[in-house]
Amino acid sequence: MKGIFNSILLGVIILFAPINISAQISVPNVFSDNCVLQHNTKVKIWGHASKNVTVTVTGSWNNETVQTQSDNEGKWLTELSTIDPSYTPYTITISQPNDGAYTIHNVLIGEVWICSGQSNMEMPVRGWLPDCPIKHSESLIQQSGRFHVNCLMVKEERAGSPREECHGDWKVASPENTPYFSATAYTFAMYRSGWTGRPIGILVTCWGGTNIDTWLAPEYTKKYDNVSYESQDKWNNKTGSLLYNAMIYPIKNYTAYGFLWYQGESNVGDKYYANKMKDLITGWRKDWGNDSMPFYFVEIAPFNYSNTDQTAKLREQQLAAALESTNAGMICTNDLVSPDEISYNIHPGDKLNIGRRLAAMSMVDTWKGSDPWGPMYLSMRVNDNKAILSFSHNEKGFIANPNITGFEVAGSDKVFHPATAEIIDDKQVEVTSLKVDKIVAVRYCFGDAILGNLLSKSNLPVYPFRTDKW
Repeated sequence: MKGIFNSILLGVIILFAPINISAQISVPNVFSDNCVLQHNTKVKIWGHASKNVTVTVTGSWNNETVQTQSDNEGKWLTELSTIDPSYTPYTITISQPNDGAYTIHNVLIGEVWICSGQSNMEMPVRGWLPDCPIKHSESLIQQSGRFHVNCLMVKEERAGSPREECHGDWKVASPENTPYFSATAYTFAMYRSGWTGRPIGILVTCWGGTNIDTWLAPEYTKKYDNVSYESQDKWNNKTGSLLYNAMIYPIKNYTAYGFLWYQGESNVGDKYYANKMKDLITGWRKDWGNDSMPFYFVEIAPFNYSNTDQTAKLREQQLAAALESTNAGMICTNDLVSPDEISYNIHPGDKLNIGRRLAAMSMVDTWKGSDPWGPMYLSMRVNDNKAILSFSHNEKGFIANPNITGFEVAGSDKVFHPATAEIIDDKQVEVTSLKVDKIVAVRYCFGDAILGNLLSKSNLPVYPFRTDKW
């Protein structure tokens, strides 16, 4: 009887004793092994722990230890100071009382770039065979171990409201991993790493077939009357803010250097695209807490959309958004597409040069005196059936070319005809047409699928333009 009583008493004591339920330390997937942290700054580290406990975080690069308190939900956030870029692998150790430490291994200190957009950003280094190959993919893959590039490809997900976490983990560039990296982001990082001597982390969050609306925060999409909002059973990759909620918001605390963007094909015909692009730049910079973060993007390439001049107007809006935004830029692609790609392949295979041009544009503050922009139309002087065009960003002049293509001219009837073009005085272009007695307007590569071959001596193409507003 006494034994039974003692057992009951022990049970009552255990039942009413204080219970210490400990939640295991955790961090989002963006802090997996092989992550890259932005150098020479304070980077945010965050995660979950037990409720209302002290969380200790240590970076092995300088053995700095910081402590913070988790809140009533177990959430915590702190900052670590980082050092100069380094190829040395470091660790981050995170702990809480009465629990084992959580360690993140092979952490590099370098640069972090957020890379987003639709399928041309998503397209992997190995290509999408057989129809969409990547030029030089085999050599890019086999030599990838030479470069200090790590990549996280965010899993494609949608959400009707902002999420705390997305999914994916960091991989080191190698012949095994690189085939699955974004080709545009990887080639950019490869060049930038080589030119700066820094490890580069590319955090790639993209989804093919998406328009810009789904990447914008809700505060921006509500400004436009052409943004769709479907019920969950009808969600698609054009529904406003879905991918922002699932694939941008969860990483907005991950300290980064800049952004890359390759998108626009799904917005051909959108009259608000330039404003949406500027909102995207403003909004993402606001999310990352830095209103001057570099933001570089890619002009959509020539392709037969069968939309007359709507594609050209989209490119025009892209360039306007770049020029009207601070610390932003857009590379031109009208010389990087082959004639056969125009008809069947909306995904240009020359991602190597696209990445190189993006990387060169990103070096504008390092390469003093360099101009990463191609020539842009500046002014026109007309003498009856001749028009002489001048260009900015053309200090070195044009590469000699006796067979310039892509120019059209029109008279007052607004009917455009192919034109003959000739470089004069090294830096100007004279255009003529036997079918136009008095030129009123000139266009260059202003259409769906017109290839350009007029390049500056910096080997950069002239941006498509029109002198009219018809």
